[in-house]
Amino acid sequence: AQYGPRCAENVKSGKVLLELSDLELECGLGITHPMHRKKLRLAIEEHRHPTLVRYPCIAQLGHTWVSSEWLPDLGLAQYSENFATNMVDARMLDHLSKKELEKFLGVTRKFHQASIVHGIHLLRMMKYDRQALAVRRHQCETVDADPLVWTNQRFIRWARNIDLGEYADNLKDSGVHGALVVLEPSLSGDTMATALGIPPSRHMIRRHLTTELEALVLPARAAFDHFVRVHATERRRAERLLSGGSLGRSFSRSHGPLPPPPLPLPNVPPPMLEPSVADKRRASLRGSLSRAFGLKPRSGAKDDLDSGLQTSPPSTPSETSSMVSCRPDSPQSLVAIRRRPHHRHRRVKSIGDIDSLTVTPV
Repeated sequence: AQYGPRCAENVKSGKVLLELSDLELECGLGITHPMHRKKLRLAIEEHRHPTLVRYPCIAQLGHTWVSSEWLPDLGLAQYSENFATNMVDARMLDHLSKKELEKFLGVTRKFHQASIVHGIHLLRMMKYDRQALAVRRHQCETVDADPLVWTNQRFIRWARNIDLGEYADNLKDSGVHGALVVLEPSLSGDTMATALGIPPSRHMIRRHLTTELEALVLPARAAFDHFVRVHATERRRAERLLSGGSLGRSFSRSHGPLPPPPLPLPNVPPPMLEPSVADKRRASLRGSLSRAFGLKPRSGAKDDLDSGLQTSPPSTPSETSSMVSCRPDSPQSLVAIRRRPHHRHRRVKSIGDIDSLTVTPV
């Protein structure tokens, strides 16, 4: 209402309002408060794309409900004035950041920040339907069940029912509520004892509180974990269906004919080398290395070499030539080697250059 006159003066239609930028909102309408601009921007986006609204009931929860009902239910009524001044409604809660909590709303305690975050999580689980939330809370007013939706006042009554009446009122304005207790994994009996103000020296009372809290919270946490798993499975199943079927294929791949299965390979055993051939190859390589270094090969190796190599008659009794093929990554492709009749000396640049030996007539 405080921006009504400026809006009536500068905005002639809703279409103009939808197209305004943040700078135009600040200069033209005088909306200088960042939180107020954010509230108006979120409302504009909802009207611009109504089909993209995730929670249809979210527009029904205004800033009055947030400051006068929601925060007291969380046990954080001390922040009601700050939320009312910044006009925080349900849309803003769904897009609230930690920086905004600390800078504009004055929520600096980590425990209170966690309380607000889990309270927003519960609203999302209920799809911001305040009527459905009220029904669930009414069903557990007199029964210690469904603590996920418990308010701060309900936990105060629970503390009195388990014979902790002298500490129960300490939960007021503490930020303890059902969503925090169930959804926060680090919350334990010691955390609740600290919130209740039970001294560390009262071991029996703390043990009694831990027993009662576990009996209340552990079944609710197990039910919540099951809820998360089921919904995750349903979400993945829906994504598979949307992507083209339960097998996860895309339509272009699933509607076409499947490729034929590969033909079985014939059952043919791999070729085996005879032991004599393998021995000849090893002996020929050993003899080649010996001659490359000018060593006299052993008689057995010399005989194996002579029998393993296929040679043709030399053109002259004094001189023949042979070629040694090199590896592809060698700096030279072929190395010419002179074969002398008496020493059979081979000159190579390195041992790694020898891959195979072939003797050809000149």
